[in-house]
Amino acid sequence: MERWVYMDLKRGGELHSGSELWNAFVTAGMEGRNNYSLPRQEASLIQSANTIKTLSDLFGKCSVITDFGSGGAFAVKEKAMPIVKGLPNIKIYSPLDLSKMMLFDQAAKAANDDLKGFSREISVQPYHADFSTMRMQDSGDPIRLPGNQSCRRLGLFFGSTVTNQEMDIGAEFPRGEIVAEIAKLGDILNNGSRTGPLQAQHGLVIGYDSNLDPQSASTIYDDVGDVKIWAPLITGVMFDIKNVLDPQPFKKNNGGFDPQGWHHEKVVEQGPPLYPEKPDGPPQFIVVHQCVVADKDQDFKLVSEHGEIRRFDIKEGQKFVIKNNFKFHPDFLRQLTREARFNPLNPIRQEGNSMILQPLEVSH
Repeated sequence: MERWVYMDLKRGGELHSGSELWNAFVTAGMEGRNNYSLPRQEASLIQSANTIKTLSDLFGKCSVITDFGSGGAFAVKEKAMPIVKGLPNIKIYSPLDLSKMMLFDQAAKAANDDLKGFSREISVQPYHADFSTMRMQDSGDPIRLPGNQSCRRLGLFFGSTVTNQEMDIGAEFPRGEIVAEIAKLGDILNNGSRTGPLQAQHGLVIGYDSNLDPQSASTIYDDVGDVKIWAPLITGVMFDIKNVLDPQPFKKNNGGFDPQGWHHEKVVEQGPPLYPEKPDGPPQFIVVHQCVVADKDQDFKLVSEHGEIRRFDIKEGQKFVIKNNFKFHPDFLRQLTREARFNPLNPIRQEGNSMILQPLEVSH
């Protein structure tokens, strides 16, 4: 369900697709947010001279940059391009995204426009792919990044994309799933696998939010003024369910599934203490659950392509998590990356900025 938030599915009428609404959040201003704007904080951190020098020192021999979940024009111009142009040996920039519209209409176009007249030639090679399945979207083939076996690649994993994991309210933290998702990026960078010796020394940079204050971490997802983003982004998935899965009334005349019969609600949870011996210390993480809540009873069925029927008897007030926004303690994030077979290097920070860049070396 999480991945539907970012897709191009058209919802009809004046409703925007998930990818369009997500791009609106990324490009929104900071008005009313007390300057706590994740995309702009991350861009500010990336564009600092210290960050570019540090990444150049660490990954200056890389010739290919792959931008996992590249997003729209703002993300490419403000986040990826400073690194692409700041590292001395980059020859290929490969934005990779699930949204075909974002990839070709915005990301690839923005990259080509930004690189016009640059001092050295850099090729833009977009990949319409899903890194979570490690496959191309249209053909279903495994992702094979550009460059020969000996070339060094650098992956960018910005926009807190590392938090895109399913977790129900009150459920156990999906540690294994998050570790597995991070591990896939290392496999993709090493031509699809790390079962044998590394073909080259690849790197990855993860951008994530370290704000562990529940109140301000939740406020960032409030709609500001007349611009409505998060409510339609989350409740809009119910229109995707209607259009794609075609739910039918379980019984005649009972109303069935109503995509308009839901509202958006946030629930914030705090993880266990980072250090068990310090129960009053900082948590491992906090998570903002983005939920839909049923406004009325809904009784419907889904019929699989094999004719199997599954009934859903939803009661008014019942709540379902559509998307999670995790905020990690830096020490905990590094633990996860080690489990995913990366070597975490010193994190890159900026005073007054809760966003952190975590450089990693791909290892076995």
